[in-house]
Amino acid sequence: YTAGSDGGSQWFGASCVVDINNSSFVNNSSGGDGGGVFCQYGCSLDVNDSSFTGNLADGYYGSGGGIYWDYQGTVAISNSKFVDNESTFGGGLYWYGEDSNVAISNCIIKDNAAADHGGGLYWSKGAPKIKGCTIIGNMSEGPFVSPDGGGLYGGGGGIFSWSSDATIEDCYISRNLTLGSGGGVYFGGDTGSPTLRNCLVGENSALLNGGGVVSYWLARPTISNCTIVDNIAYDPAKPTQRKGGGLACSYESKTVLIDSILWGNTAAIGSEIAIGSVNEPNLMQWPA
Repeated sequence: YTAGSDGGSQWFGASCVVDINNSSFVNNSSGGDGGGVFCQYGCSLDVNDSSFTGNLADGYYGSGGGIYWDYQGTVAISNSKFVDNESTFGGGLYWYGEDSNVAISNCIIKDNAAADHGGGLYWSKGAPKIKGCTIIGNMSEGPFVSPDGGGLYGGGGGIFSWSSDATIEDCYISRNLTLGSGGGVYFGGDTGSPTLRNCLVGENSALLNGGGVVSYWLARPTISNCTIVDNIAYDPAKPTQRKGGGLACSYESKTVLIDSILWGNTAAIGSEIAIGSVNEPNLMQWPA
């Protein structure tokens, strides 16, 4: 199906109650947000055992290739797949989470692409819970003017989290790519205190900084009991400049790192961890 504006296959208005079970959304396209499904503010959305494949949110700022939902919603997604979806923000899923209750569990989010931020998932605000998910092979490209100056880049190959108190737990985040920073996970935003717990973050790549994870722009993430391994921050055009193969922290962020392993990561500056400035008290570390 093709929609000229929002919701390539399905469009749900404000405060709808929606149950999607054992369903497939394949090769749908919207000229706005929600290549597969679009939900306005205040919706109650329950998705289980369903798949979203090859959907496209094709608006200039089109968000949520698979699913888009707005604020003040209650959303539960479980045992579902998001594969090969595309958008500008949030290739697989996008939501604005203020006053929302969001739980995503045991899902596969694979091979999705965003032309800007969040190849797999993009969210801002709220306190979503992401548990037991596989987030693999996603990509974010551009355009986005890099704070490092010059060029147009995206951020968060797997996950882009902005000003959020998210909990990401028991997830496998691997082989994601960004042409910006945060190959696996991008944390940013001055009101955000997210948690990354008991996750494997491996083999992700960033053209700028933070091959595995990046903490930028006043974010306050806590990373605990995680393995961050074999990630790379590398730009062949600037092979001596990229920082933080495993973890990069800068722009007045403050990252708490507890009982975690960083190993085998690659970058020209700070293969495992890079701190943006000695004047930024942005890393507190308790080794395992």
